[in-house]
Amino acid sequence: MKKNLKRIITKTLSLCLAILLSFSYSSAQTKTIDLRTYTESNGNTYYLVFTASKPNGGTGHSFITFGFEDRRGRQSKMASYGQYSTGGINILGKAPGKIIREKDYLFNSRNSAKLIVKVNRQNHDKAWRIVQKYKKTGQYQLISRDCAAMVLTAAKSTGLKTPRRSLVRNAYPYTMLKSLISLN
Repeated sequence: MKKNLKRIITKTLSLCLAILLSFSYSSAQTKTIDLRTYTESNGNTYYLVFTASKPNGGTGHSFITFGFEDRRGRQSKMASYGQYSTGGINILGKAPGKIIREKDYLFNSRNSAKLIVKVNRQNHDKAWRIVQKYKKTGQYQLISRDCAAMVLTAAKSTGLKTPRRSLVRNAYPYTMLKSLISLN
């Protein structure tokens, strides 16, 4: 009787561990939506890709990729931008901040979430103006002016539904982006 119980407990614990590990190593969430309300007269296509990485010993990171497909020139262009603190992180106040082009960011599809949004040029430009506004201000503050806040502000400017964020809710960029994906 004790041997059977021990075997059942061991198998149950092994199964639970396998399930937990499969969740932590499964590929992350990606969703594509189309917010275009008309076709551009020149046939071009515009994209916004909102991306966030899981915390890996830190807080994680989020950024926006601006994509453009030129139908006539038969070429695509894209550039990604994220908000960073340049003077350390002040939990209670503001710190110097900077928008940096994400050319060196190593995207890992197994630990990142993406919301790919096809938009009209007008919404593409609205999101770009948000990035420029953050760049001009040059400030960084957790929750209200960090990388995830910039992503949410740009997403909201395009008409996407955005989640609420606080120190206890959607504080990390990855959880924020998963909530953004769920809402849209």
